Amino acid sequence: MHVVIPRKPQNVSFIENPSNKDVALGTVATFTCKPPPGESPLTIEWRKDGQRLKIDRMNVTKSGTLRISDVRKDDGGIYTCLVLGQNGERESQPAQLTVRGRNQ
Repeated sequence: MHVVIPRKPQNVSFIENPSNKDVALGTVATFTCKPPPGESPLTIEWRKDGQRLKIDRMNVTKSGTLRISDVRKDDGGIYTCLVLGQNGERESQPAQLTVRGRNQ
C-alpha cells in the first residue's frame, strides 16, 4: 500500500522568496517575502527552524520584510515566511542565515 501524506506546500509561485544571507555579528540581516499574485494576506509570519519567531531585535514591516538588528550567532538558521490568507496557508522557500565573526 502506498500512502501519500500531504504537507504544507512550499509555494514556488511567491513573487519573491527569501534568499540566503551571510552576515557578520552585530550587523543587520533582512529577508524579503512577497506573497503569490492574487493572495490577499491577512497575516505574514516568519519562522526560524520551523518555530514561530520571538520578536525582540526583529521586526516585520507591513510589506512582510523581516529585519534582524544586532545579529547574534544564535540567529543563524533556516527562515521561512508563512502567509495566512483567504486561500489558506502558504509557506515560502527556506532561506539560510549564516552568521560569521566580525573579522571573517
